[in-house]
Amino acid sequence: MKKILIGLIVVTGFLFQACDEELSGDDYDFSTSLPPYVTINNVDTLDVSPGDTIPISFSMRTALQQEATVTYTVTGAVSIPNTVVTIERNKTSATASIPIPVTTGIPALAKILIANATKQDGSPLTIGQKNNPKIEKVIRIQ
Repeated sequence: MKKILIGLIVVTGFLFQACDEELSGDDYDFSTSLPPYVTINNVDTLDVSPGDTIPISFSMRTALQQEATVTYTVTGAVSIPNTVVTIERNKTSATASIPIPVTTGIPALAKILIANATKQDGSPLTIGQKNNPKIEKVIRIQ
Protein backbone atom coordinates (compact mmCIF):
# COMPACT_ATOMS: atom_id res chain seq x y z
CA MET A 1 0.00 0.00 0.00
CA LYS A 2 2.89 2.28 0.86
CA LYS A 3 4.46 1.63 -2.55
CA ILE A 4 1.23 2.55 -4.34
CA LEU A 5 0.93 5.78 -2.37
CA ILE A 6 4.54 6.73 -3.13
CA GLY A 7 3.95 5.85 -6.81
CA LEU A 8 0.89 8.12 -6.98
CA ILE A 9 2.83 10.96 -5.37
CA VAL A 10 5.67 10.57 -7.89
CA VAL A 11 3.26 10.42 -10.87
CA THR A 12 1.39 13.49 -9.59
CA GLY A 13 4.70 15.32 -9.26
CA PHE A 14 5.58 14.51 -12.87
CA LEU A 15 2.18 15.70 -14.07
CA PHE A 16 2.57 19.05 -12.31
CA GLN A 17 6.12 19.31 -13.68
CA ALA A 18 4.78 18.91 -17.25
CA CYS A 19 2.38 21.83 -16.71
CA ASP A 20 5.15 24.17 -15.59
CA GLU A 21 5.34 26.00 -18.95
CA GLU A 22 3.74 29.42 -18.96
CA LEU A 23 1.76 30.18 -22.12
CA SER A 24 -0.48 33.17 -22.47
CA GLY A 25 -2.76 31.31 -24.88
CA ASP A 26 -3.19 34.29 -27.19
CA ASP A 27 0.10 34.47 -29.06
CA TYR A 28 -1.15 34.66 -32.63
CA ASP A 29 1.04 35.01 -35.67
CA PHE A 30 -0.40 37.62 -38.01
CA SER A 31 2.58 37.71 -40.35
CA THR A 32 0.65 35.84 -43.04
CA SER A 33 -2.55 37.88 -42.75
CA LEU A 34 -4.36 38.73 -45.96
CA PRO A 35 -3.60 42.19 -47.29
CA PRO A 36 -6.53 44.38 -48.34
CA TYR A 37 -7.86 43.16 -51.67
CA VAL A 38 -10.45 44.14 -54.26
CA THR A 39 -12.75 41.69 -55.99
CA ILE A 40 -15.97 41.51 -58.00
CA ASN A 41 -18.78 40.80 -55.54
CA ASN A 42 -20.59 38.09 -57.46
CA VAL A 43 -18.84 36.28 -60.30
CA ASP A 44 -21.83 34.20 -61.37
CA THR A 45 -22.79 34.48 -65.04
CA LEU A 46 -25.36 37.22 -65.57
CA ASP A 47 -28.07 37.01 -68.25
CA VAL A 48 -29.06 40.37 -69.77
CA SER A 49 -30.74 41.80 -72.86
CA PRO A 50 -29.48 44.46 -75.29
CA GLY A 51 -30.35 47.90 -73.95
CA ASP A 52 -30.04 46.88 -70.29
CA THR A 53 -27.77 48.66 -67.83
CA ILE A 54 -26.27 46.31 -65.29
CA PRO A 55 -24.81 47.15 -61.89
CA ILE A 56 -21.49 45.52 -61.04
CA SER A 57 -20.35 45.70 -57.44
CA PHE A 58 -16.66 45.78 -56.52
CA SER A 59 -15.78 45.14 -52.90
CA MET A 60 -12.80 45.15 -50.57
CA ARG A 61 -12.06 42.85 -47.66
CA THR A 62 -11.62 45.78 -45.30
CA ALA A 63 -12.35 49.50 -45.33
CA LEU A 64 -9.38 51.83 -45.75
CA GLN A 65 -8.67 55.31 -44.45
CA GLN A 66 -8.23 56.49 -48.04
CA GLU A 67 -10.01 56.09 -51.35
CA ALA A 68 -9.28 53.09 -53.54
CA THR A 69 -9.43 53.21 -57.32
CA VAL A 70 -10.40 50.10 -59.26
CA THR A 71 -9.71 49.98 -63.00
CA TYR A 72 -11.74 47.40 -64.89
CA THR A 73 -12.21 46.44 -68.52
CA VAL A 74 -15.15 44.93 -70.37
CA THR A 75 -14.26 42.77 -73.37
CA GLY A 76 -16.19 40.66 -75.83
CA ALA A 77 -19.52 41.74 -77.34
CA VAL A 78 -19.32 44.93 -75.25
CA SER A 79 -15.98 46.72 -75.23
CA ILE A 80 -15.27 49.26 -72.50
CA PRO A 81 -11.53 49.67 -71.95
CA ASN A 82 -9.98 50.84 -68.66
CA THR A 83 -12.92 52.31 -66.79
CA VAL A 84 -12.45 53.51 -63.22
CA VAL A 85 -14.70 53.16 -60.18
CA THR A 86 -13.75 54.67 -56.80
CA ILE A 87 -14.38 52.99 -53.47
CA GLU A 88 -14.77 55.83 -50.99
CA ARG A 89 -12.84 56.20 -47.76
CA ASN A 90 -14.18 53.97 -44.93
CA LYS A 91 -16.39 52.04 -47.38
CA THR A 92 -15.97 48.46 -48.54
CA SER A 93 -17.77 48.53 -51.88
CA ALA A 94 -18.66 50.58 -54.94
CA THR A 95 -21.00 49.91 -57.84
CA ALA A 96 -20.40 50.62 -61.51
CA SER A 97 -23.13 50.71 -64.15
CA ILE A 98 -22.36 49.02 -67.44
CA PRO A 99 -24.65 49.77 -70.39
CA ILE A 100 -25.32 47.01 -72.90
CA PRO A 101 -25.84 48.72 -76.28
CA VAL A 102 -29.09 48.02 -78.10
CA THR A 103 -27.07 47.19 -81.22
CA THR A 104 -25.34 44.26 -79.54
CA GLY A 105 -25.97 41.06 -81.46
CA ILE A 106 -27.46 38.11 -79.63
CA PRO A 107 -26.47 35.65 -78.32
CA ALA A 108 -23.15 37.11 -77.17
CA LEU A 109 -20.76 37.14 -74.24
CA ALA A 110 -18.88 39.92 -72.47
CA LYS A 111 -16.38 39.63 -69.64
CA ILE A 112 -15.57 42.09 -66.87
CA LEU A 113 -12.04 41.89 -65.51
CA ILE A 114 -10.29 43.96 -62.83
CA ALA A 115 -7.17 45.36 -64.47
CA ASN A 116 -5.70 47.32 -61.57
CA ALA A 117 -6.48 48.55 -58.06
CA THR A 118 -4.62 51.23 -56.12
CA LYS A 119 -4.97 53.21 -52.93
CA GLN A 120 -5.14 57.00 -53.03
CA ASP A 121 -1.46 57.20 -52.05
CA GLY A 122 -0.56 55.16 -55.15
CA SER A 123 0.25 51.88 -53.43
CA PRO A 124 -1.24 48.81 -55.12
CA LEU A 125 -4.05 46.67 -53.76
CA THR A 126 -4.21 42.93 -54.24
CA ILE A 127 -6.71 41.75 -56.86
CA GLY A 128 -8.77 38.96 -55.37
CA GLN A 129 -8.06 37.03 -52.22
CA LYS A 130 -5.23 35.09 -53.86
CA ASN A 131 -3.97 37.98 -56.02
CA ASN A 132 -5.53 36.39 -59.09
CA PRO A 133 -6.18 39.06 -61.72
CA LYS A 134 -8.20 36.56 -63.75
CA ILE A 135 -11.27 36.92 -61.53
CA GLU A 136 -13.96 37.87 -64.00
CA LYS A 137 -17.70 38.19 -64.37
CA VAL A 138 -19.30 36.80 -67.50
CA ILE A 139 -22.30 38.57 -69.02
CA ARG A 140 -24.45 36.49 -71.35
CA ILE A 141 -26.46 38.71 -73.72
CA GLN A 142 -29.61 37.02 -75.00
